[in-house]
Amino acid sequence: MSLLWVAIFLASLTCWGLMWMCLCPAHRRPAQGQKKIWQRDFLLGMALLVLLCGLAPGLYALWGRPNYADQPLATRDPALRQAFLDYEEQIRALHRQIEQSPEDIVLWSDLALSYAALERYGQAAQAFREAARLGGNHPALRIAYAESLIRAQDGLVSPQAERILYEVYAQEPDNITALFFLGQAARQRGLLEDALSHFQNLARITPENAQWWPELRQLILQLAEELNIAPEEALPDPLPARSGPNAADIEAAAQLSLEEQQEMIASMVDSLAQRLRDNPDDIMGWQRLAESWLVLEEPEQALAAWQEAVELRPDSLSHLTGFSNFILEYRPDLLFDPQHITVLSRMVELDSTQPRALWLLGEYARQEGRGAQAEIYWRQALDLIDPQHPLYEQLRRRLNNIEEP
Repeated sequence: MSLLWVAIFLASLTCWGLMWMCLCPAHRRPAQGQKKIWQRDFLLGMALLVLLCGLAPGLYALWGRPNYADQPLATRDPALRQAFLDYEEQIRALHRQIEQSPEDIVLWSDLALSYAALERYGQAAQAFREAARLGGNHPALRIAYAESLIRAQDGLVSPQAERILYEVYAQEPDNITALFFLGQAARQRGLLEDALSHFQNLARITPENAQWWPELRQLILQLAEELNIAPEEALPDPLPARSGPNAADIEAAAQLSLEEQQEMIASMVDSLAQRLRDNPDDIMGWQRLAESWLVLEEPEQALAAWQEAVELRPDSLSHLTGFSNFILEYRPDLLFDPQHITVLSRMVELDSTQPRALWLLGEYARQEGRGAQAEIYWRQALDLIDPQHPLYEQLRRRLNNIEEP
């Protein structure tokens, strides 16, 4: 990833921070009695983040080829496919947690997003439906439910999805996602005048520098031609451009020296870090901050960000796993640090089918002279490892010689 793209990424992240502050003005850890309210507001903010991040490319893909299915994961880069397969383990863990806490909106929303990451949109829709029910049918979660239904149909807006979109539209007439998909629904049914009306309303609330404005403009002009309407009458004026890096800004940044780009990005990262100190519950922000520090080759700062993330979300398997992955890759000297051992133990508490965590906990117990406990961990891990895998034989030998250092 180039430094320039990190700069653009961080600039966009500032917008999401403002959105979060609008959704959840109490930027503090909740009191016990406020926990459910905080969880609900957190997920509503996260749902908006996911929807807004995915909206512009989604509009382009669906406008250009509205019935074109997503490319199967099996045809993509193997490394990307392997990364996505990691969600399978998370999904199994979430199902187990939901069995214990079926009314937890956080778990249902995490499950929906995990299914969506695997492009299993039908199952994502079912999970979003439950999250929306638990969240008082908040528009953001209802939109996520409708969009999952649409993606499950390869871009076709079904009557069920259209009904949900109209319900959201009645609550929020300026909801850009609802306007777009309602326009698509009308267009797919041949109701060109209705489609044009929805797209015109979308154009009126679209900044002229929005990523999707050129495609929206072209679509309106195309519908106007089909309806024999003059272009100047059909095309509304967009909103003024919003602040953020434009083409000129990007070009100017590209001309900076490597040292100047480093200084610019370091300043943006510092600004993000300060925002997170003011709003420490923004878990995704801490994750992105860690990634940014790694790009800047500042692993100590990245470690601090991950430490903060797991402190804020001690019951999130994905965050705990992310912290452990960071330790393994960037700070192996901290492999048996007390904090990492605590994280590994919590991972096993949340999901006992964690062979790597069990392996490391067993090794830590062996080093501490607790051979019996090491054997317990390692036998659990051995049951989870394919006998054909090289690690299986290695672990079996460790068990046979458990007293050896």
